[in-house]
Amino acid sequence: MGVYNDYMFKEIGTAIAAERARQGLRVGDLGVDPTIVEAIEGGRPGLTTTQLDKIANALQVDPIALRSGDIQARPQPSVFLRHRGMQDFAEADAPVLDAALEHARARNTLAKLTGDGLGIFSSQELQPRGVAADATNAPARQGYQLARELRHTLGNDADALADLRELAEATCGITVLVRRLTTIGSSAFAVKAQDAAAILLAPIMYLREPIARVWIAHELCHALFDVDAGGVHVVVDFDGDRHVHDAERRARAFAAELLLPEAGLRKLIGPPAEVSGETAARNLVAMARDHFGSTWQVASNHLCNLGFIAMNLRDWLERQPPPAMSRAWATSLPTMGAPSVHVAALTRRAYDAGHLTDGEVRALLDLDMLAPLPWER
Repeated sequence: MGVYNDYMFKEIGTAIAAERARQGLRVGDLGVDPTIVEAIEGGRPGLTTTQLDKIANALQVDPIALRSGDIQARPQPSVFLRHRGMQDFAEADAPVLDAALEHARARNTLAKLTGDGLGIFSSQELQPRGVAADATNAPARQGYQLARELRHTLGNDADALADLRELAEATCGITVLVRRLTTIGSSAFAVKAQDAAAILLAPIMYLREPIARVWIAHELCHALFDVDAGGVHVVVDFDGDRHVHDAERRARAFAAELLLPEAGLRKLIGPPAEVSGETAARNLVAMARDHFGSTWQVASNHLCNLGFIAMNLRDWLERQPPPAMSRAWATSLPTMGAPSVHVAALTRRAYDAGHLTDGEVRALLDLDMLAPLPWER
């Protein structure tokens, strides 16, 4: 339960009353007992954090901002599919995506409270744009260019990227969550609105190959560059199909170039020479994969597409059992169902600075109201 002083109640109540009137809503339309709404609008105490969140949801405003008496629009999301023309999205996943977007919005509010930057997504340093389709390979070429734009913004044109989760959250301002999904064949989602974006990964065992890095890189392209065609734009990704939607082709090329930049490959290997020997080709793929932190399949495809290895070896290389990696590429993901790593860290900082109450922390981190705070255990 949150704790508010009389001045805060007055500010919150005034904001709720004004926004409710603006939207033409009645006191009984806000999801809590009307007498409680009347009390808070009158500046009287007796409102819990949970009740305030319900009111914020009904008003479609940011719940954390409302706790300070501020009204910040937070439209409810709708779901759009890009991968197929048929409706193959499992409706049971809609609340998961809604919650992920709210989590991303909370991240932005917390970043403001702690004085952190909102990140590349919110600052719009990189503008979304339609997928190039004027030629057969245009989506892939555009994906390469977009990856180079992001790397240029990061000030890293050629070196291996470290923790992709940290890059997505702290630098790009896009939260990363691990959630169990019911949509058949899905491994990852990108969900975005104009004000926030999140990446959801399905829980898997990350074995020898750093598949999480590839998935995050892929979804970064959707989150940063796909055009939001009204509401929230969700892309459902299916593995193992080269004949995919142009947006998927662009995202796959983006992920390959982001993880294995051509400039970095030239520094590591030398200029493209279309290597045709099987042993030499396998060695090149292993070297590039281990140096930059990719999967065997992505490295094989990318080196062939860029001319480092002869194209006629691509299918053969993809079928080869990959050797063990010479180094680990760990991705610091949250556990399944947990808050994002970055939101958890920002919440602690905001709490230590006195911006959040115990109840607000529990609401942000989805804790039971009687549970101890994570840093008190």
